[in-house]
Amino acid sequence: AVGAFRCAYRLELLSAPHDFGLPSLMVAKESRLPLSDIKAQAFEVAQLKSLSVARSLLSTFIECVGSKSLTFIDCYGFRCQDSGKTRYLFVEKFLPGSYVKYNGNCGYVCPKYQARQLTVQERDVHDLAHAFSHFSWAHSEGKYLVCDIQGVGTRF
Repeated sequence: AVGAFRCAYRLELLSAPHDFGLPSLMVAKESRLPLSDIKAQAFEVAQLKSLSVARSLLSTFIECVGSKSLTFIDCYGFRCQDSGKTRYLFVEKFLPGSYVKYNGNCGYVCPKYQARQLTVQERDVHDLAHAFSHFSWAHSEGKYLVCDIQGVGTRF
């Protein structure tokens, strides 16, 4: 799959993934931007730091609203060599099911949500995603806004 900033690839760990505590099926994402090795590494490190901030804000949000079903999946940074070129990958667990983009960086809101074409249960998940985005901004006093929330169900 291709997004605005990254390409996503299916990644299957072939040798004893559980020895490392990793799932065998994952998704690897790589920047589409033409970056130098140093900038590519910095880009992926920044993504991991952003996720850490978002995860902390989500923990506080869960304490406030009492919904323990929301989770951010674990993500990892990988550096690999490919034909003499260093590649930096952002790797996360593959989520089986219907993948949804709840909101985006520039005002995107899922069209099915806007058109009210969701079940009550689906709408509840969308409401939580949007409420969390708002909470992240309000709680951090405008320092952070967690958006571009996507995933399967309540696993972002």
